[in-house]
Amino acid sequence: TGTMYICRYDPTLKERELLYAFPFGKSVFDLDVSHDGKWLSATMSGDNGEQTLVRFSTEDFEKARYGYEVLYTFEDSNLGQFRFTPDGKAMIGSSYYTGVSNLWRLDLLTKELDLLSNTQTGLFSPVQLQDGNLLAQMGILNPVLGFKAYPLDIVLPGHGMLH
Repeated sequence: TGTMYICRYDPTLKERELLYAFPFGKSVFDLDVSHDGKWLSATMSGDNGEQTLVRFSTEDFEKARYGYEVLYTFEDSNLGQFRFTPDGKAMIGSSYYTGVSNLWRLDLLTKELDLLSNTQTGLFSPVQLQDGNLLAQMGILNPVLGFKAYPLDIVLPGHGMLH
């Protein structure tokens, strides 16, 4: 039908409840649920190539209020793999805004987006661990093997940027 939905399934996965229908033509991907279960995020791609990170309140779904909050929009670059931090105060993800995939931190209160890395080979799939460290995959281009992703530990703000 060209329409994407957010659905909730019962524990048996037999019954489906449609919670939200995105406007026709919008592509939605990279869903994440906050650690406390209060928020659902997604990246939404628009008709003109813009990508927007949006957030839904799961409590609003229960009250039949269906809408989302725009967290950040890149008009000419991607927003990918954004995940909630364990404390729920930020989201960490990747974008090719710098020319390669680097890691970014979005403060959910101020909506400020901060660059966490500035690598030449790219970082992907970031997850902040409970101890504050950030686990990410680092891409390395090997002339024989092609592109390979390797896990890499880096430290979050206050401890310097990874170059």
